[in-house]
Amino acid sequence: MSRHHPTLSPSSLDKKNECLHFTGKPVGKAANRGTELHEKLADAFHRRETPTDPLLKRAADRARNYIASVQGIEEEVQLLDNDLNQISFGTVDLWGNTQDGQLVLVDWKSGVQSPDSYLHQMAFYSLALMEQEDAEECQAVIVPIDNDDSEAFATSFTRESAAELIYPLIERIKANAENPKENQFCNWCAKRKECPVWVMPARETITLAEQKLAFTQEDALTRPEAYMDAFKKLEGIFEDWGIKEALKSKLEAGTAVPGWKLQTRKGAASVASVEGVLNHVVKELGFAKAADFLKVDAGKMQKAWSAFTSNPLPVDIVVGEGTTALVQDKKGGAK
Repeated sequence: MSRHHPTLSPSSLDKKNECLHFTGKPVGKAANRGTELHEKLADAFHRRETPTDPLLKRAADRARNYIASVQGIEEEVQLLDNDLNQISFGTVDLWGNTQDGQLVLVDWKSGVQSPDSYLHQMAFYSLALMEQEDAEECQAVIVPIDNDDSEAFATSFTRESAAELIYPLIERIKANAENPKENQFCNWCAKRKECPVWVMPARETITLAEQKLAFTQEDALTRPEAYMDAFKKLEGIFEDWGIKEALKSKLEAGTAVPGWKLQTRKGAASVASVEGVLNHVVKELGFAKAADFLKVDAGKMQKAWSAFTSNPLPVDIVVGEGTTALVQDKKGGAK
């Protein structure tokens, strides 16, 4: 793996496509976990071993469904311009060939982000790899590590289709002539706390609050979307400013804050071995009493049963009544 990071990271391309001003936040726990999982998978393939961790074994098996012959593991690829200057570089988790010799790359993803969020990143890797291997087509496969429902998401690129995605975006980034735009990646952007798309509506909301909310319920109900959008942005800005953390620090330091206090909650109890519960506790108590505290994930049970046998599930599945909730359309953005 490279010892330094590219100025333009392939992983940021899809965010930049939505808003050129996107800047990634410092690496957090989720990213560190993803890096650790990637390293363990790479180590297993280098050793030609099967991971012992069930989650990683499943991810490795999913990758092997696409790659018949592994040619590269955690390999750096680069994209050059017409003058052979490096545009950027990135690391392909795994690449090789299918049974029929087609070029294929695999990118493992932890978390539950939509595969559509990686289209430009996969196009970059595919184009760089096609140029490196002098190939005209490449299949890019996203293998979810955590997703139980989907085996993989495969997209085929030609040099032309990948270039049509990457090079115009590179030119937009170089020109940097676009205003910030609200999009689905705003929560991941380090610039949100100073971004006019977020700060200006938040300031308007603060002004209203300073004026003791100088608007009526009738005003709010006439254009509820505008007021909800403003308050959601204020909530996001407060999160970025660290208001809650600052308040907690004051209380922890012994400073009294009217209307607020610290409350300690006990950690959630859990069992070390579900198998042990089934073999010992349930066996002693009996199924009738155990039914009071056992919880069954119906979806996972159905999936496990169908993988085990083609016979009908011997218990009834009860589907509860659906509900309708108000949620923010992150892809739609502010109107």
